[in-house]
Amino acid sequence: METKEIHEQKAPKVQIGNRIAVTVNGQSQTWTIVGLGQTDIAEGKIASDAPLASLLLEMQAGEEKPGVIRDRQVVIKVEKILA
Repeated sequence: METKEIHEQKAPKVQIGNRIAVTVNGQSQTWTIVGLGQTDIAEGKIASDAPLASLLLEMQAGEEKPGVIRDRQVVIKVEKILA
């Protein structure tokens, strides 16, 4: 009898440098998570230490979780990790 190895592929997680499509309280948004001091909201870039980025880091596509940003309750979902 042959033994087959099963390799589980782990889904990628959001990390610094990723461009991601998300929904925040049902509103679609696209962001790139960048390093400290590189925030440029007009270009869709948020620093890794920003409250939104802190919630997103290490999430996987399809994952949803609640959080608090600027004293407001939010529900954030990672729709896709684009790059």
